[in-house]
Amino acid sequence: MKLRRRTTMPYLFIGLLALLLGPAALQASEPAVQLSSGEYQLLANPGLEVFDSPYDQYDGVDCQVASYWQRFWYDELKPYWMDTRVFAYSHLGCGWVEAIEGTTSQLLLSTQPYTAGLWQRVTGLTPGTGYGFHAAMLTIYQTSAQDPEDGTMIKQVGIDPTGGTDPCSSNIVWSEPNGEDQAWDITNRTAVFAQSPEATVFIRVISPYPSGDPSLLNLSILDSAILAQTGSVTAVSPEASAETQFTVHWDNAVASPDAEIRWYDVQWSDAELRVWHDWKVKTVELSAPFTGEWGHRYSFRARVWQRYPNGAHLVSPYREEGDTETYVGADLRAWVLGPEGQGIAGATVGILGTDY
Repeated sequence: MKLRRRTTMPYLFIGLLALLLGPAALQASEPAVQLSSGEYQLLANPGLEVFDSPYDQYDGVDCQVASYWQRFWYDELKPYWMDTRVFAYSHLGCGWVEAIEGTTSQLLLSTQPYTAGLWQRVTGLTPGTGYGFHAAMLTIYQTSAQDPEDGTMIKQVGIDPTGGTDPCSSNIVWSEPNGEDQAWDITNRTAVFAQSPEATVFIRVISPYPSGDPSLLNLSILDSAILAQTGSVTAVSPEASAETQFTVHWDNAVASPDAEIRWYDVQWSDAELRVWHDWKVKTVELSAPFTGEWGHRYSFRARVWQRYPNGAHLVSPYREEGDTETYVGADLRAWVLGPEGQGIAGATVGILGTDY
């Protein structure tokens, strides 16, 4: 994607800001958006260019929500939603419209703390198929005239693979939190395997601090969303290996419509510990040797990155249980037979001169 405005700030890693989120207030549920056949983009109004009629005003400026999107907020403290163009050319703005694509974006603003955003539900999905979601997000704490205050506003995107619209639901798979201030985040993405023909995407900002002065506003700008089918790939390894080193393959990827495969990520875990470790990150390799320890069982899983016609990149979801397992060591199998050749159940077999 091309930024309409570049930033000279270095990209900083922001840790998770733990917050206790209360019940959410929602608009009434809207009908799910129907998919258009043959289109990789599954959202309606993904660029947040078209807006509904004003629902309220803030300081004399119209408040509006992007068409086909629904607003949500937590607790009683809710921000105001605006067309960024309307804000920019009002007495509140400075004439500059922040946007990644098109001519405008969705703006949220408040002097008070808020956790809020937008959601959209889509129908016509294929259960068991992978889908990815991304949206560009920019937050400005108090004012852009001061130095950035990283960690003051947290940006995330999420998908509910069941099609629910409750932003507090434990079904939602959220992206990693990003707390970078005064810089567009174009890397926030998440992915799921659809569990029903419907799924709901969420764009959320957690703004836990007041602006500190009526003349200062905490701003959140949302733009350039994409929900699309991801590619598919599976890691493959031998069931057992008599050597500590063996080869893992992920050369069976299938691209989704209109998308181009770019990279692969591969993770491994010791099957007993079940902690996943990054092994290959954005690699173009299709296989690699893995070295384990004798007597251990290892699990592997892979995912595939794709580039879409609008320039966005999405990655397929990992399978929670992994794709494949390999046991490192001799794979010994024995049958104990009785005097008449019948099998004897529950027998224990040992190998003379060994610990087996």
